[in-house]
Amino acid sequence: MKKLFALTASIVATASFATTLDFEGIPSGAITGYEYLANGVYFGGPAGAQVYDYGSGFGITEILTSGDWYSPLVITFCAPGDSSIDAISNTVQFYNHFGPGNGLETDMLQAWAYDINGVQIDYQQLIGDGWLSFAGGIHKVVVDDMQDTAFTIDDLSFQSVPEPGTFAALGIAVPLLFRRRKNS
Repeated sequence: MKKLFALTASIVATASFATTLDFEGIPSGAITGYEYLANGVYFGGPAGAQVYDYGSGFGITEILTSGDWYSPLVITFCAPGDSSIDAISNTVQFYNHFGPGNGLETDMLQAWAYDINGVQIDYQQLIGDGWLSFAGGIHKVVVDDMQDTAFTIDDLSFQSVPEPGTFAALGIAVPLLFRRRKNS
C-alpha cells in the first residue's frame, strides 16, 4: 500500500507544473505551433502563430502573435509531449508590451477562456500594456485584436494538469498494477 501511495503521489506531483514561456530562441518570423509541446501547450488559429523580435532598441525581444498579426491566436493545453491528450491549466497569464509611451502603438486585445468541454468561462479585454490573467480549469484561450490594432503576447505562464478523466483512469489502472494474484 505504501508503494501505491508513493507512486500516486509521484504521478500527481509530476502531472502539475508551472511553466513560463518567453519565446526567446525561436527566430523572428518563424511560424510556430508545436515547439512547446513538451511543456504541455501548442498554438494555432486561422493564420497560425509567429514569433517576432522587435530588437533591443525597444527593450522587447521575441514575442508571440498570430501568423498575420490580426487573426485570432489559439493557445491549447495538453499533456506534455502529446497533443492528443487534453489538459487544463489552473492559471493562465500573459503580458502585452504595447501601450501609451512605448513609442510604437497601443494594442487593444481581447481573450476568451474555455473549459475542456468548449464552454466559455471567462472573457477579458486589455487596452495598452499589461497582464491578462485567467483562473480555473482552462483548456483553451483564444486571443484576438480589437479594431485592427494587432496584438502580441509575452511571458505566457500556465500550470498544466491532465484533464480529470486521466486521473480517473489512473485511479483504476494503478491499483491493478499492484494487485497480487492469490495462490490457488
